[in-house]
Amino acid sequence: MKKLPRPRKQKSLPKVISPDQISLLIEKAAIFKHKVFITLLYSTGLRLGEALNLRVEDIEASAMRIRVNDGKGNKDRYTLLSLDLLDMLRFYFRAFRPQGGWVFNGKYRGKKWSQKGAQHSIVEARRRANLPEFVTAHVIRHCFATHLLQNGTDLVAIQQLMGHKYLKTTAQYIHLDNQHFTKITNPSDRIDAWEKVINSVNSSAKSATNISAPIVPMLPYVEPLKTSKNVEPKPLADEELSVEIVDVNTSFLLRVRIETARYAQQ
Repeated sequence: MKKLPRPRKQKSLPKVISPDQISLLIEKAAIFKHKVFITLLYSTGLRLGEALNLRVEDIEASAMRIRVNDGKGNKDRYTLLSLDLLDMLRFYFRAFRPQGGWVFNGKYRGKKWSQKGAQHSIVEARRRANLPEFVTAHVIRHCFATHLLQNGTDLVAIQQLMGHKYLKTTAQYIHLDNQHFTKITNPSDRIDAWEKVINSVNSSAKSATNISAPIVPMLPYVEPLKTSKNVEPKPLADEELSVEIVDVNTSFLLRVRIETARYAQQ
């Protein structure tokens, strides 16, 4: 029996929010610890589990970077450490004094913060900020990559910061960058085919005024509307004569109105 083909998985683009909404999310967090945690997610692009596994010694303030140990695929990497995040972490350490070596303690001191508790902090801040329900820790990670791309960071650098194995995984954020598409020049803007069609219509409309015989003015690639054979034509004084122009090159129908066309009744 032949092997049955697997159905293709649906590939949808990740959802993101704007930097202003990120600021609102941080502002609406319940306590300072939650504000620091959401800021860490956004400024580093860490996954939820990677952020919860951070230890104090992973914060390398001298090199302005954060070491991510045993990330996805059992890989280690480095990510960014901003000055604002460093100041917040220093104040957080003095105020909360986490123990056990973990950056974020949970309900019990010396224990790592649970994923359920961390997710709940984001949900609570999202509800306070009245943001869409799709806003999660992973959406904040997508925002980190998308906003980096919008600020001009190259894809290879983003790939290394995000810990992606393949560059095509990072390339999906191009579709979320509106500024990337505004820089593209449409090839149709550099051809004059449309202008030639308009000029042809105008010249044909002018020549139609000199026609005295009951003949429908014909333009290039024109198909006159079908009428009944038993119905005699009526004079169309100051009325419109509708025809269909078929543009062979672009394969679409153009409705043209010729208001000046008249013909005499036989």
